[in-house]
Amino acid sequence: MPNMIPNRTARGLTMIVDLIIIILSYGLAFLIFQEQMTPKNYDAFGSVLPWILVISVLFLGIYELDRLIQYDIWDIIRKLVISVTFILLLTMTVSFFFREFAMPRSVLLAAHFIAFVLLFVWKSAYTKYSQLSRKGKVMFIGSEKEFEEMEHSLAHSYQKAAT
Repeated sequence: MPNMIPNRTARGLTMIVDLIIIILSYGLAFLIFQEQMTPKNYDAFGSVLPWILVISVLFLGIYELDRLIQYDIWDIIRKLVISVTFILLLTMTVSFFFREFAMPRSVLLAAHFIAFVLLFVWKSAYTKYSQLSRKGKVMFIGSEKEFEEMEHSLAHSYQKAAT
């Protein structure tokens, strides 16, 4: 019987996709502002990137954005707004703490806005797929004897309805 909570592999893959989306959003932000960028900006990003990923895993995990089965769109939006905001604030703090002043704030803001949009699209699609793939499945809590009685009763009712 499949578990209602996604297994570790699915949660791990979801988190990896989330991190790829976050890195991609920074790449897009740097692309948008490429005319203003210097090699020092890219170096600053390289030194802050590991912290961005750690912070992202922390907040995406805290707000359970790797367990998207029964959430609706508003739950996803609410959790993403909170997570992405905290990720942005802590990323700014880390870049300040490590004296990476070359990390442009415009890139940080744009990257986190892009990350929010891309994560929302990804999480919404994943949730919808998960909900559709589970349609028609039920969970039975009881003894094996009770299950067999219920199964027999449902099969008998289904045969009567079909005739």
